[in-house]
Amino acid sequence: MSIIVVAASIGIIVVTSTSLAWFYYPRSTQGPLPAFILRNKVTHTRLLPTETAHAFTYPTLSVLLSLNALESHALDIGGGWLFGYGTSLGRVTGVPASAYLQDYCGTTKSIRSKLENLLNVNDYDAQLLDDAWMLTMPSFLGFEGINPLTIYFCYKHTGGCWLVVLEIHNTFGERHAHILEIGRDEDLNRPAAFDHSWTIPRQFHVSPFNDRAGFYECAVVAPKCSPSQYRSGVQLPSPIVRIHLYTAEMPRALKLTAVLRTVTSTSLSSRALLAAISQYPFALLLTFPRIAYQAFILHYRKRLAVYVRPEPCAVEPEIEKQLGAPRNSIQHIGRRGGGLGWQREGLLERYCRDLTAKFLTRRTRETGIGVQLISANPACATMEFENTGSASASIAQLKIYYRSPKLFTTLLMTPSAEHALLLGQDTEKEFSVSSRDLFVAVFSQPSCPISASRLLWLVRSLRIRKIPAHIQLALPGSHAMDGSAPDIVTHTLAIATLYMMEHLEKAVFHFIGARFVDGDEPWGGWDRVGCRLRETYNTQGSHYLGDKPC
Repeated sequence: MSIIVVAASIGIIVVTSTSLAWFYYPRSTQGPLPAFILRNKVTHTRLLPTETAHAFTYPTLSVLLSLNALESHALDIGGGWLFGYGTSLGRVTGVPASAYLQDYCGTTKSIRSKLENLLNVNDYDAQLLDDAWMLTMPSFLGFEGINPLTIYFCYKHTGGCWLVVLEIHNTFGERHAHILEIGRDEDLNRPAAFDHSWTIPRQFHVSPFNDRAGFYECAVVAPKCSPSQYRSGVQLPSPIVRIHLYTAEMPRALKLTAVLRTVTSTSLSSRALLAAISQYPFALLLTFPRIAYQAFILHYRKRLAVYVRPEPCAVEPEIEKQLGAPRNSIQHIGRRGGGLGWQREGLLERYCRDLTAKFLTRRTRETGIGVQLISANPACATMEFENTGSASASIAQLKIYYRSPKLFTTLLMTPSAEHALLLGQDTEKEFSVSSRDLFVAVFSQPSCPISASRLLWLVRSLRIRKIPAHIQLALPGSHAMDGSAPDIVTHTLAIATLYMMEHLEKAVFHFIGARFVDGDEPWGGWDRVGCRLRETYNTQGSHYLGDKPC
């Protein structure tokens, strides 16, 4: 009933505002704006496994905009109320800068500045960028949606199309970019009726029913001219994008297809926008419900299991190189791009991060070892801890590269530095260290004596409860980050809460009948450690195992 009420309310708002605005806003007397309203048809087809074959088609509404005109507010309609650039609040439709690309190091930037930063990070000279056509779904009544695909057709000052940047969003609030250069590494056998085609590695977790193995064939029909060259009478842009997903194994087999095809293209104006909204009042609100419905069909009817969500790849190539191959593997063939958006840090993750920072501030003075915490997420600034209590510089430098704040919960929940490396670096691939010896030296010894023996026993029991008994690693008498008795109390509560959340997650998935790929359950980290060590034991033996391998 509540859904019906909400839908009816939205319908009344749209009809009322449309009717009033239709008569209130006159037709524009200025020349054509470098912006268009596109009505599209989107088709998805799954071909493999053959028993899960599935296809569906739905309409979408999007806009194709000159990025320069958008950011100069030349495209604002109705004083920015009908359509505008900036925040999504207080507008019928709009393009909020915060919903695109990445706000690096926590600062708010324009879409163009973030696009330029992405190009510079990937060794492209952003000064060559004149303007770009931006193809995206606008926000509607303050609701931004997930916007699965935004495309930037980038043009040089000479007027030629230079780059095609694909910005992909998933339902977890994460973002990823692929940068495709015109005339570079294009496919020799370009599909008929398309202007350009590239084969790129799959690197982003878009669908929970696929791992990140395989390759995309991306074919596009680009706008015929740059935004600055567009004039009245020129053929209206009608971009087309076709994505084919092929398996990683040779010979590659076609697994999935997705096509976005422009049906009609109309110059952006108040009346054209209102007409489009009137015709498709819910098109901008139904993206996530459609995705959820199709996921229901694939999981419960087609019986496809779910892959656990991996962290996005680092946008900085050097950081991704240092992190090494993730557990949910991707292909590296020199393509450019990377992760742009990560999930927000949780309260317990923030607590563990602050705890780690406090510990390292003290520990660097005790050991003389400097520490850098380098995140794959460009929104998280590098944290540096130096031996400031001495006139001499730190005697050594430890660098810890990490994919997500899970690093900090792992440091608190594992009983020793060796256990943290075994779980977080060697198995789950959550982080990597520049030196195992320095890592162990920093995170091994407690910073002050421990006297709360009962509390110590309790928190130690929590830390070792999931570790298989046959994994032979020495268990220290105390944890490096456990200080005074009050510290141990809060650490115990934090660890217990993390375990409770894990059990709750497991119970919820069991209740709804959801199934993960065998061995890929999010709560099965130590089980995966056991399996990896068993493989190592069977091939070359392992000093981590006792007499009975797992």
